[in-house]
Amino acid sequence: MGSPTSWSWNFGDGGTSTVQNPTHTFGAGTYQVSLTASNAGGSNMKTQTVVVSYGGGICTPNGTTLCLMSNRFQVTGQYDTYSSSTFVNATATSFSDNTGLLTTVTVGNVDVVVKMVNFCALNNSWSAYIGGTTDLGVKITITDTNTGRVYTAANPLGTGWDLIRQVAFSCP
Repeated sequence: MGSPTSWSWNFGDGGTSTVQNPTHTFGAGTYQVSLTASNAGGSNMKTQTVVVSYGGGICTPNGTTLCLMSNRFQVTGQYDTYSSSTFVNATATSFSDNTGLLTTVTVGNVDVVVKMVNFCALNNSWSAYIGGTTDLGVKITITDTNTGRVYTAANPLGTGWDLIRQVAFSCP
């Protein structure tokens, strides 16, 4: 048989290489990685499943950060008022494991409700429901601490809220 003289890597995400010991950067996901090693006597192929995850980040709740669904989702909000042109961090208050409240100008005056719903068994997704009771400009950022994926939603200054229902994240 002999030693290989050429290598052909397929990383399962569109990336390839022909060096013996390549480096490759993956995003979070599951990939079928294959290597074909060849020489004058023929070739052999080996395929391996590679699972890449961000390893679970840490969400620490505080006055401006909500941690929902057992700290999997980190939620922050910023708002813009009619009297300023800069965004300011909203005050965050946890209501339950899946629901949090964001307050803008007046403490205790709830302006935005964020709710995460687990639809993993139904359609392999987590959905974000976001509703507001203000016409202030508001930006919401939700980060999946397990994958690093970020979803953002915004309501422009001077516009009433429509309920946002978004399949924002994949399971698990």
